[in-house]
Amino acid sequence: MWPSSKGTAAGRFWRHCSPPPAACRVCALAEPGEFTRRAFDNGKLDLTEVEGLADLIDAETEAQRRQAVRQLDGALGALVTGWQVRLMRALAHCEATIDFVEEEDVPADLLAATRPDLAAMLGEMQIHLADGRGERLRQGLSIVILGPPNAGKSSLLNALAGRDAAIVSDRAGTTRDVIELQLDLGGYPVTLVDTAGLRETDDPIEAEGIRRARARADQADLALVLLDQADWPEVPAELAPWLAREETIRLLTKCDAGQGASSAAVAAGWQPLSVRDGGGFDGLLGLLTDRAAALLSTGADPLLTRSRHRAALAETCDALQRARRWGGAGVDYRGCPLGPARARADRRARRCRGHSRTYFRRVLYRQVMFHVKHGTEKGAQPAPRPFPCLCDKQV
Repeated sequence: MWPSSKGTAAGRFWRHCSPPPAACRVCALAEPGEFTRRAFDNGKLDLTEVEGLADLIDAETEAQRRQAVRQLDGALGALVTGWQVRLMRALAHCEATIDFVEEEDVPADLLAATRPDLAAMLGEMQIHLADGRGERLRQGLSIVILGPPNAGKSSLLNALAGRDAAIVSDRAGTTRDVIELQLDLGGYPVTLVDTAGLRETDDPIEAEGIRRARARADQADLALVLLDQADWPEVPAELAPWLAREETIRLLTKCDAGQGASSAAVAAGWQPLSVRDGGGFDGLLGLLTDRAAALLSTGADPLLTRSRHRAALAETCDALQRARRWGGAGVDYRGCPLGPARARADRRARRCRGHSRTYFRRVLYRQVMFHVKHGTEKGAQPAPRPFPCLCDKQV
């Protein structure tokens, strides 16, 4: 028997007889994920590393694999641990200012010295909150295909997929629901979405499909707007919201041999495309790959990969902002000027002796933590003291 990387004792059994001895009969097959759970329970892996292992198992592209391996190696956990150490140091300075308020060897600006680090830490956390590449890479880039009926949306979906994933017909309104397809585009995960043609209709089923198409387009990371070259320059008004976006790719379809796009259309940002003979298809594929790399490339920095990470970090940022607001220059946690408040605390502490002095410090600490936790605004009615000081003459 020897200790394993999971934190539990491991052993090896050799069978030299049949039936097996009684010692082997007590052994059981491991449940799915049991060794990972034991490693987590015994402190060999933290929760972010366990999540990285799960992402590695579910990875479908090379980019997803690299991100999962980086998280499994502890990059995200190390980043959070560094923040935790800095927060504990700031908390220790805050408690020292409260507990040793009358001691002469405690610097008066001990709490003020933590403010620059808190501000820097808050900025780092806000940068990670604003960066959605980790979650986007884990879930896949969403690309929606939009356009009027018979603009070639389903044909483009089949061409990108390399198979007949959607029905193609000359009849308008063939696609009435959202069709999703997962692709590996240059090593990056992409979810390609085919939608119903955008137009005014009295058919309730088609109208529902158009509503779903617009909803998915609003949630997508990138939109491909298609228009038949025969309809140029008349652009349907239904496409205006997405044509106004800078990241939208405009495609002028059915530009077969002898029916190329006009120079005016190209100058307006429309790219000619022919699914039938492949004209412009390679250029579109390269453009989509470049866009996916720009939106999903993670580099070497650890990123947030789950909504749990984002919620926890957002809560921490809110707490830091409250701490900075109540620990700002010239203001203490109860909204009083710092000088008079500390002078009153000094006078009360000098009147306390022995156990009562320790008791007073604990009461003051609870008052401070109450306002930090609940974020009482300056000027609001302060919370009553949990208990009066035993040496207070007013009691």
